Amino acid sequence: YTVTLTVTNQNGTDTETKTDYITVSTFVPTYCHSQGNDPTDEYIQKVEIGSFSHTSGMTSYYDFTDFTVPLVAGLNYNVKLTPYYTGTIYTEYWKIYIDYNLDGDFEDAGEEVFSANGEHAQSGSFTVPSGLDVTTRMRVSMKYGSEQSGPCESFSYGEVEDYTVTISG
Repeated sequence: YTVTLTVTNQNGTDTETKTDYITVSTFVPTYCHSQGNDPTDEYIQKVEIGSFSHTSGMTSYYDFTDFTVPLVAGLNYNVKLTPYYTGTIYTEYWKIYIDYNLDGDFEDAGEEVFSANGEHAQSGSFTVPSGLDVTTRMRVSMKYGSEQSGPCESFSYGEVEDYTVTISG
């Protein structure tokens, strides 16, 4: 943008113009990292939210932001999260976070949208707040043995997957 400043006082008026002085860029949030350090015994096998379904394999962290979960503001969505075990079955703690306000974190009130634990697939639901029309990030976290301390945790066993979410208003 070109900026012009005009100053007037008892001595008169003076104007200064700067060409291309302000540049406005699109904000691209940078998200914290989270992962399970060892997914060899258990990992996220399948994520189902509403009509979206995605099956994956074993790794500490997957960036699936090229997959989009379509949601509508104000609606309730069923969730089913399925673990995979290579041997022994364990108790897993699940969390889903959505960055509703696009500030680059999952720490704001209401951004932890689902929480469950158990040895097998976990089901439940969450409601998307009304009035939203955004494309943002969703994090699915599965941790062995205890609840996640937050969305940015790296933990011993389990897995984390990030997705893109499009919420239409």
